[in-house]
Amino acid sequence: YAPHQYSGVYYMRIDGQTKKAPHHYVEALFKRIRYPNLECYLKIKSAIYSSYGPLAKFGEVYIINFDLYFFNWSPYQNEEFFSFTVLTNGFFPKSQNEPSLKTRGYSENGSQYYQNPFMEVFRLGESQSISNTIIIEPINVGNDYKLTIVISFGGKFSPTKFSRYEIDLSKLNDQKLTRYVNQNPGILLSSMSENELAKDYQERKGASRESTLKAILGR
Repeated sequence: YAPHQYSGVYYMRIDGQTKKAPHHYVEALFKRIRYPNLECYLKIKSAIYSSYGPLAKFGEVYIINFDLYFFNWSPYQNEEFFSFTVLTNGFFPKSQNEPSLKTRGYSENGSQYYQNPFMEVFRLGESQSISNTIIIEPINVGNDYKLTIVISFGGKFSPTKFSRYEIDLSKLNDQKLTRYVNQNPGILLSSMSENELAKDYQERKGASRESTLKAILGR
């Protein structure tokens, strides 16, 4: 990695030649921002509309089983204290068990799931995954039958990123599609945006500095 040093002198390549690097060039290189390139992806394992099985106590609900996959693609740069949060308009049935929500990584009445940290050291080439389940009652899906899942993640050195998914639950009501959903539950994904930096995610949502301050301060 630049800058390259030999016998106490920094060098740079210009026009195919190696020359001594001026001070401002060396200083600029040292000040470059570097951080691990982390990514997150969601995979739907199964999806049903049911009132049977271990979740029968909730009545007829949509049940989504999913995996989250996390990757560090950065050579020679580990991440430390990697964490993530998942927010949904449904809720996590595991949050209803004892003991308290916070001791097991749940909050917001079970609609938020987090691991802080999930890993103390996240190395290059590692693929880490975790599974969970979301359920949502028909009364809460709205007219568009959408389940929304927003994942935010980052660590000590990397900026926060977001991955957002919308799942079309209406397909679970169509008996003709049941076989196709069982074979490939990924077809339920109606829209997604993955691994956006927090700045880009907020801008796409139309959340500027001014609008955020106005919403909080009322002026």
